[in-house]
Amino acid sequence: MDQIALLAFATLLVETAKISAQNGGYLDRCLELAGRAATLVEASFELQLKAKPSVLWVVWLSDFGEKKIQCIKCVRDFTHLGLKEAKELVEAYPCSLLTTTDEALARRMYEDLLEIRDVPSYGGCPSGVKVELRKTEVP
Repeated sequence: MDQIALLAFATLLVETAKISAQNGGYLDRCLELAGRAATLVEASFELQLKAKPSVLWVVWLSDFGEKKIQCIKCVRDFTHLGLKEAKELVEAYPCSLLTTTDEALARRMYEDLLEIRDVPSYGGCPSGVKVELRKTEVP
């Protein structure tokens, strides 16, 4: 269970205990289960705080050349941003388009942008898309 589900479960148990207490039911057992669920939530939060990523992968856009629309589409595909947000991000070059701990995701986006770059633009001129995949060590 994730933290939100555990927290919801603990809350449900506490509410159940209150109702049960009003009807002379199993208050002690419900409170015990609620306490266990709360302990699990706390432990899960602590594990997430300790598990810091050691490497971040950054897809860096230096220029989009004549392929602005294709770059925006690619950014939307990988980041799930809206059209306006993706357009503003691409137009803010040089910038990071994606920062993630998932190397495979970063490489897929980088390779998709390279494919956009390699497609000839109108007149057969190079498109000018300049993109890098950067690996950053996190202390």
